[in-house]
Amino acid sequence: MFGNNYLEEFKNASSQLEEAKKFWTHTIITMDPFARKLILDQYDSFVWVLSEEIQNYKNQLEPRMGLPLKLPPDLQKKANTLEAISSALKIIRQAIRNEDYEGENYLYHLPIPPDLNTLYKKRRKQISIDFPRSQLNSNKKSNTNSIEEKIAKVSKEMFEKSKNSWDGFYSEFDGEFDKEQSLGIELFDNEEVREKLEKLGYKINTSNFLDCTKVGEYFPTISDESEESVILVFHKLPLDFDFDEGNDLVKQWFGFYKKYIKSLDPYFMDDESTEVKEDESTEVKSSEKLQYLKNFTKNWFESESKEWLNFLVEKTKERTYGHFESKPEEFWWDPKKVEDWEYECAAALTASCIDQYESKGKEFVTEMLRAHFAETNSIGEELSTKIQMILLHSSMIGFENYFLNDCKLGGNESIKLTDEIVLKAFKIDLN
Repeated sequence: MFGNNYLEEFKNASSQLEEAKKFWTHTIITMDPFARKLILDQYDSFVWVLSEEIQNYKNQLEPRMGLPLKLPPDLQKKANTLEAISSALKIIRQAIRNEDYEGENYLYHLPIPPDLNTLYKKRRKQISIDFPRSQLNSNKKSNTNSIEEKIAKVSKEMFEKSKNSWDGFYSEFDGEFDKEQSLGIELFDNEEVREKLEKLGYKINTSNFLDCTKVGEYFPTISDESEESVILVFHKLPLDFDFDEGNDLVKQWFGFYKKYIKSLDPYFMDDESTEVKEDESTEVKSSEKLQYLKNFTKNWFESESKEWLNFLVEKTKERTYGHFESKPEEFWWDPKKVEDWEYECAAALTASCIDQYESKGKEFVTEMLRAHFAETNSIGEELSTKIQMILLHSSMIGFENYFLNDCKLGGNESIKLTDEIVLKAFKIDLN
């Protein structure tokens, strides 16, 4: 009798959870797109905090030799919450990706009372201004809403500026900063750290300047001590800052875990914010980018994706060799004489984009692939030209394979989606 009651209660609870998730996802999907973005950002941060807390607990445990892990009751509740929210967020993002235009589902299936109809129409009109449809879905002239679009853009920029993760730090220490030195935070350079920086609102800076007055940007570079790839982030230096105990302050105010931090150093503004000498800048920058790409590739090929990456490398070689044999006039180099790591690099860059598709969507990975293409320009013209050609072949094969086998899409749809991502990223127009 007890067992039957327990089973019935469990089924009821599971059913109630599913209904709650459906209600929650429907509510967010039908929100104003701007409010929807804010809510999703908030939940992304919440998911990240829960994930970090659970992972930190697991990292402290001894190896379990395959035995199942039993979390403490409080952490198990958080793990259950994490699973529920994560699965709901996937449904929400998939629904958003399926929209023909942002705001398509606004107040979908919600009855509008007569006394609110005028307000609804005004809000609908504003949404169409803030989130205009593409030219394929709109017959309006391109300049019709130019003023309103500028207003929307300014509003968005103001919002982005207001959510900086370091705002609290500058409010807390306002008027108590060193006027001659900046705080240099040297971080290990890897994919996890870069993703963390992006989430916190930092933007990459690839100029020839190492400018310690730049707040909100991060500088990929090479460590002076170990010659390994690192990332530098600069902030104002509080008076009486203790560099020996500074990791705790950096974690508290900037969100950088101690495992990310390589060192903390003072930077004199006049000395460090100078341009790299012209005769050294190109060589230094190329060396830094080349080393980063090699480390990036090595990390991916040491991951669980190694088998798939090797498959992608072989298929990319086959396609590149075939291209060379049919149209040798398009090559000044022989693909069969290219080092393996260059094919592996293209495969790793492709995999990093595919890895983000499910959670971030088509537009995000298109920009990500475009950024990878741009980054390879910095490793020297001869090397970058080869890798870019290989990356084109690799990404075409990789995305099509992913859509066919992982997403279970049809052949034509897989090819269409691949073209929309890769050709747009590489700015190739087949028309």
